[in-house]
Amino acid sequence: MKNIPIQPESTLSTASRWSWTSFTAVMIPALYCLGAFVFIAAQEQPANEADLAAGQQVAYVRYWAVLGDPSSQATYSLFATPDNPGGGDEKQEVFSGLKGSYRSGFGKDYSKVTPGKRRYTLVLDGDMQEKVAEVEHDFEKGSAYVLIAAFEHGKPVLNLIPEFPTEPEKDGIYIYNLLTEPALKVQIGNFEPEVVPSSVFLPLHIPAAKTGGSPVTLLYESKRKTQIRNAVRYDGHGRTTVVFMRDGYSRPAAFVYSANPVTD
Repeated sequence: MKNIPIQPESTLSTASRWSWTSFTAVMIPALYCLGAFVFIAAQEQPANEADLAAGQQVAYVRYWAVLGDPSSQATYSLFATPDNPGGGDEKQEVFSGLKGSYRSGFGKDYSKVTPGKRRYTLVLDGDMQEKVAEVEHDFEKGSAYVLIAAFEHGKPVLNLIPEFPTEPEKDGIYIYNLLTEPALKVQIGNFEPEVVPSSVFLPLHIPAAKTGGSPVTLLYESKRKTQIRNAVRYDGHGRTTVVFMRDGYSRPAAFVYSANPVTD
């Protein structure tokens, strides 16, 4: 039988297959890199923008309470009741059985709540819970608030404070002294320290212009009568809130909070 020689593949066919193989080898990694880039870009979108977008759908609130001494027999509970008929929201417990101090919100870490009217009720615990204070407010979208529960003239009270946003002329440092002792003072630069009155409703306001870039320092005594100096960081813009209360060990302490839930 006559041998029929096998014809070599055409140069065009070989070149075409090489080109497709090369193209595939180049494009698959490129597409993988492009996908990875898109994923990373999505992950690296500024968190503040996401927070701002979320802030349009929620309101923010944090809670501070100084209600007696840890050795006290009396305890208190705080409840929030949204005014949202048919919305599914029911009475919520903020804290219960409290004696001593409580604080939520560290730095800008507010709790998120549904915008709209909310009623807060502070009760004295017992066989029959006794309502001792109540406050109601219409929470606006993107706004932030602080709710303080403390004693004023020997009686438990509630004070709800709008913190954000505020007008530029109201920028500055706001110091809430929730303790009758020890005495709290604040010093601006090298000026003579000023006493900060104890009040749930009347904070000491240091306007932004008054700081003038000078250091602001809080002065008070520890339980052992040692003077404590706490520096308050403030860059001259926005609102910074200081609360002087007791920590988890019932020691006097000053806590400094940014009054802005969605930006640094």
